Amino acid sequence: MGNRHRYGQDAYERLAAFSILYTALAAILYVAVDKYLAGSFDFGGAMKG
Repeated sequence: MGNRHRYGQDAYERLAAFSILYTALAAILYVAVDKYLAGSFDFGGAMKG
């Protein structure tokens, strides 16, 4: 039958899957921490408008 994948394609598929997973995890953690700290990341008085 032969090889189903080209050489190294499996590694790129795994890399893409893990990068999506870790990016989603980082986004979820950021939203959770942002809600917990209740807007302490806002720089309200830093700029005059």
